Amino acid sequence: MSNLRIMNFEDGLSFIVQTVLSKAQYKPVIVFIDGFPNAGKTKLIRRSLEELYNRGKFGCGLMRRDPLNRLPEYENGLDYLLIQDTGAYSPEVDIYTEQNFGKKPDLIVHIAKRFSLDYLSDIRKVELERGDYVVIENPDARNKPDPRVAIKLDFE
Repeated sequence: MSNLRIMNFEDGLSFIVQTVLSKAQYKPVIVFIDGFPNAGKTKLIRRSLEELYNRGKFGCGLMRRDPLNRLPEYENGLDYLLIQDTGAYSPEVDIYTEQNFGKKPDLIVHIAKRFSLDYLSDIRKVELERGDYVVIENPDARNKPDPRVAIKLDFE
């Protein structure tokens, strides 16, 4: 998988910003960010929004399941969208962005505390070969307790 790029948090943040800036003529630039709970998706989006705002770009972050009528109005249109979802990338994302924005994501980002190819299904491995996929390792991600353990403890 020669196209797979694995980066630390700061390099991944810079890569997102550079991608949005370099593809500005194709607005809105769509960056899809996935990861498990507490991997750092929201932190990455907040930092990206701040960096891009400081460079004169107008965009927003949203959850894939958010109603689209909540997007801010902007007379020249949004420069970019940062869309996050919990879990793993699936082909439904392409369908969602094509139906709502007329194109597939420009960049797909997976964020995790540690990354392993074992986490990927065959479909995701194919997507990695597209060349528009970045993995960000975030060792500062918080660990959540296993919900099965938490449920068991609640009933004891």
